[in-house]
Amino acid sequence: MRSALAPSQSVAAARRPDAAGPRDPYLHRLIYEPVEVRAEEGRPVEFVWRGRRYRIAEVLASPKWWRRRRRYVVRTDTAEVFVLVRERGSWLLAEELYPERAD
Repeated sequence: MRSALAPSQSVAAARRPDAAGPRDPYLHRLIYEPVEVRAEEGRPVEFVWRGRRYRIAEVLASPKWWRRRRRYVVRTDTAEVFVLVRERGSWLLAEELYPERAD
């Protein structure tokens, strides 16, 4: 499934995943595609997206226990930052985050 946004609209300022607080220093690209995720103790450790395997080096933010939708902000071993969402037993790659440039 591809984003319905035009390329110029697909990058926007991201907010912290757990609160409507100060803006994070990231821009994001919406993806919302299903991915295969390997998890240990309920936390993602790697995922496959478009035939490429990504190993998760760090979970930067994890969901609050009371939320139905499980949203994880993860950094891969190649320093890429993604948002993975687990909902109703399926995993989605929701966003790819990029450091904001100081222009």
